[in-house]
Amino acid sequence: MSRLFLRNRLCMPVKGYNRSIVYDLIRYDYFFISNEVFELINTTEIIDFECIGDEKNREEIKEFLLKEEIIFEILESDEKFNFPVMNPDYSTPFLITDLIVHVDIDEVSIDKLSSFTLRDISILVDSYDKNVLESCLNRISMLEVDAIFIFLKEENVAYTYENFEALSRVNQLFNIYVFNSTYTSNLNQENELFTVIEIPSSFEYFSKNLDPNKLRINIEMFLEASNYHSYYHKKVYLDMKGNIKNGLYTDEHHGNLKNISVSRFTEIIESKSFQMLGGIKKENTLVCDVCEFRFMCVDSRMPYIANTEKWYHTVECTYNPYISKWKLETDYKPLLEVGVALHPTSGKLTIDYEILEQYNNFLWQ
Repeated sequence: MSRLFLRNRLCMPVKGYNRSIVYDLIRYDYFFISNEVFELINTTEIIDFECIGDEKNREEIKEFLLKEEIIFEILESDEKFNFPVMNPDYSTPFLITDLIVHVDIDEVSIDKLSSFTLRDISILVDSYDKNVLESCLNRISMLEVDAIFIFLKEENVAYTYENFEALSRVNQLFNIYVFNSTYTSNLNQENELFTVIEIPSSFEYFSKNLDPNKLRINIEMFLEASNYHSYYHKKVYLDMKGNIKNGLYTDEHHGNLKNISVSRFTEIIESKSFQMLGGIKKENTLVCDVCEFRFMCVDSRMPYIANTEKWYHTVECTYNPYISKWKLETDYKPLLEVGVALHPTSGKLTIDYEILEQYNNFLWQ
């Protein structure tokens, strides 16, 4: 009698151009698989391993999937009904999930924000000043917010625990990011409530570009990215003048928080024009739609739409899904050099499959 296998319902296969990924949503991990294996396990039914003709290859694939608990064995086919499929819908109680402000945000704006329950607040600091930062954080922490992140944009600074010691009183403080700078913790301090993360690049590069360390895997991220734009959905950025924007690198603003009422601010962020970017899916965006990382990626690039039904970016990503290479990896090439042309005026994508196949054969065979 043949053994029966089901796919773990929290291990979600996602197909890319060259390869696929299994998102392990419960263990925050992922596994690369071939597109052939994707077709095999991308089902909620009993997995048909017999469709793989090579018995040795079949057993190797089965062993790998069992080892990583991507599949599991059942005794009777009717047992599949005991393992319901995950609901693909996404919802959140927050009107604003992610708010970005500058350290010198005025008290009037903070008072207006007190009407909202917020998931995250990010504070941008151009130049470190201990007193200014502490004052801002103390006021921000009075808001209904789950987590606070501080981004110290100034570079070449040698921070120590003493720089941030007073901030430990703020329970919501989660991470402090420093850029091209160093941090020395107090080894005798056993209960640091926050984490200082050293980023070996500028804030501008970090915030504009994707890299493997920024990929995030969990159920909420997967569902949000499957239904919405994982960067722009329910995000609000208040620039240094108080202008209301969708994100750090969008030009359009939708009013100024200093000059409007709380009810008007609510109307703005609930409006179709403000929510448009948040509703764009990676599945409907050129290049991203064939990227295996698309549901774990937070992409701040501005999307555009032209004469097609697909959105596109005028700035190329640091990952090329057509050759499965990151920009800093050996043998990386940008899209155009491997036969993939994205035309910014029309928003159309053309592929020279002969050039692309030749380069992939060079890389992977």
